Amino acid sequence: MTNNIKQSILDLYTSFINSFDGTPTAFANAEPTLNRIFDPSSFLFLTGDGPKDLSWYREFAKSFAESGNAATVTSIESKDYGFQVTIKNTVAGVEIDPITYSATVVDKNGTHKITYFAPTGAFSEDSSVNHNMKNVGKMVRLVDECADKEEESIMFICRMKLFHDKVDEFKYYARQAMADIESNERDTISFDILYDDPFSCHTIELYRNSRAAKQHVLNMQKNQYRNECISEFAAVDLLEVHGNVAKSLKMLLDEEDYDVVFHTKQVRRALSYGY
Repeated sequence: MTNNIKQSILDLYTSFINSFDGTPTAFANAEPTLNRIFDPSSFLFLTGDGPKDLSWYREFAKSFAESGNAATVTSIESKDYGFQVTIKNTVAGVEIDPITYSATVVDKNGTHKITYFAPTGAFSEDSSVNHNMKNVGKMVRLVDECADKEEESIMFICRMKLFHDKVDEFKYYARQAMADIESNERDTISFDILYDDPFSCHTIELYRNSRAAKQHVLNMQKNQYRNECISEFAAVDLLEVHGNVAKSLKMLLDEEDYDVVFHTKQVRRALSYGY
């Protein structure tokens, strides 16, 4: 590889890893680079459970990002076979000791691709060297635990005040928004609007997991009917969130311009209290 090509792959890989910054859009930002630099036909990532292909690695990276975890390249160096890189990971609030990897890069029809990625010293019996593999195992385990947490059901209760002269308009746009939810959100289990009096209402929204709830919020941010409802015809007083939410969902809700209160009791307990 020429020096320019070497630097290009180093820059791309560094950009890919640093995309995992703990934000809700991390995987969406990282995936185009993932598609560009890894070879889908031959890529292998070595773990304590053996080599994993690119499909596994893609799902792992997606799960890593969806739980709000973060990764940063601390050093990267060109080698004859490709490059060596050290990455610091924070998973579920736990800072894992930096992991050093060796990456093999080959020319695939004129494009350089990463085909093999392994913790440095993976096959050594020297504990001062093979700690990289142990830390990979720790990282994978913590990401799996985060994913299990994301499978818990989530409930929203959104309390709104309707503008006195806009009640009919609110009801019309609310129906349109609900139709959109029913058509496009397969993991939204239920979404109901209850009118408390002529000028106030609340929604009871049940989501299969944090990923589904996060997808709903992202969808609604772009939904013209929902945006009309809560800007032109009503105001959100409070959003109550019930369940053990994933970090990425909490971060997304913290960016909303209304008050959000989190209740960590499980959804079935919240439902037993009359919701």
